[in-house]
Amino acid sequence: MKIKLQKEVLKHFREIYIQAKSELKDNVKKTGLTGSQLWIMQQIYNFNGISNSELAKNLTLHVSTCSILVNKLIKKGLVEKARSPTDERKIILTITSKGKQLMLKAPKSPEGAIPSTLKKLSIEELEELNTVLTKFAKKMKVLNKVYKDIPLDY
Repeated sequence: MKIKLQKEVLKHFREIYIQAKSELKDNVKKTGLTGSQLWIMQQIYNFNGISNSELAKNLTLHVSTCSILVNKLIKKGLVEKARSPTDERKIILTITSKGKQLMLKAPKSPEGAIPSTLKKLSIEELEELNTVLTKFAKKMKVLNKVYKDIPLDY
């Protein structure tokens, strides 16, 4: 019985991984951006004036990881940095006109299959999933490692 369940769970991991990877490939094809870059673009587009630290917090990324991804978007001419009109000390990120054009053809769910599916779960389902995955991560000895702040396609 246990071996059968292990195989079923492994099948689900494969399905989830392959689906997420497939969506990332489609996003790259449509936009030329990685899933992480597209997710960042969507956030900046939605807020149109967000700091790098606020962006990192929203995306549950480390600030330095977020900066690396943002700088790549700046180099592509899709995002720009500017001083906040309300606080000259604050640097905000905005979408360029080239970035806005790209966002018009971007998929509706740029954060990827896993984050968009998590949004569909109830609090109870999320708590249950979190409990099981925490136990799984502990047994794998990956809990609290640096991986938690790295986007899936980074």
